[in-house]
Amino acid sequence: MARHCHREDRRAQRARGLGLAHGPVPRPSGAGRPDRRAGAWAVTLLLASVRSPEEARICLEAGADLIDLKEPALGALGAVDPLIARRVVALVDGRVPVSATVGDLGGRDARLPDVAAALVEAGVDILKVGCFDAHAAEAIETLARCHPGQVIVPVAFAEDPWRELPLARFRASEIRLLMLDTRLKGTGGLLAKLAVDELSALGAATAVQGLALGLAGGLTLADLPQVLAQGPAVVGLRGALCDGAREGGLSAGRMAAARAAVPRQTAASKQRRWRHDFVA
Repeated sequence: MARHCHREDRRAQRARGLGLAHGPVPRPSGAGRPDRRAGAWAVTLLLASVRSPEEARICLEAGADLIDLKEPALGALGAVDPLIARRVVALVDGRVPVSATVGDLGGRDARLPDVAAALVEAGVDILKVGCFDAHAAEAIETLARCHPGQVIVPVAFAEDPWRELPLARFRASEIRLLMLDTRLKGTGGLLAKLAVDELSALGAATAVQGLALGLAGGLTLADLPQVLAQGPAVVGLRGALCDGAREGGLSAGRMAAARAAVPRQTAASKQRRWRHDFVA
C-alpha cells in the first residue's frame, strides 16, 4: 500500500479530516459522550446502505444520519464503482457524512490500496474496512498513513470471536468507531449470531478503549427495539430497507419506517453534529 502514500490526498487537503469542510460523524444528544460503564450512547445514528444515487436520495430525504455506499451483489462489504461514489458524494453535498466499504478483501490483498485510493479520491468521508483476517489492523494502519485525515472504520463480524479483535491497536491508530456486521448473509442476522449479553460485553470492551460501537448485519425493523436497547452509536440497515432480499430495490416506505423507529437527534445535538468523538 505504500506506493499510494505519495499521492495527493485531496480529502485531507480539502478538509483536514472531517473537522472542517464536512466535520466528523454527528454527535449524539445530551453530553454527546458514551456512558463508559456500558458503552451506551444517548442517541443512535441511522446508517442507510445504498448502491446508487437514486437510493441515496431516498435515504437522504427520509432523514438518514449517514449514507453508506455498498454493493450487496459483491459480498458482505462489496465496494461500489468509484464513479457511483463520486455521484453520491455530489448528491449528498456535505449534508451528512458518506461512508463506503472497500470490498471483501483481506488485509494484504493487493487490490485494497487501489480500491481505497479511488474511493478517497471520489470524496467519501469514511472508509469501512472489513476485518477479514489477522492482517486487518496492519492494513488500517497503512491506509491511515497513506490517507492522513481520512476517517477509517473497521468492520468486525459476528461470526468471528470478538475478544480477539485488536481494539487497543485500533485506538492507537486513532480509530473512534467499530462497526459489527455479519459476514455470511442469508444465514441469520446479528441477533441470531451473537447473544445480547455478548453484544453488551463488546460494547463495554470498546468503550474501555475509547471506541464507539455500531451494530449492523441482517437487522430487521422488528429487531430495532432490542438493538437500540444496547445503546449503539450507529445502527446500520440494508436488507430491512429493501423489498425482498438485500440485493433488491430500496423502498421509500421501509426507509421511512426505519427512520420512525430510530429516534432522531435533538435540535441541540444537531447544532453540534459536525463535532463527534468518533473521529476527534
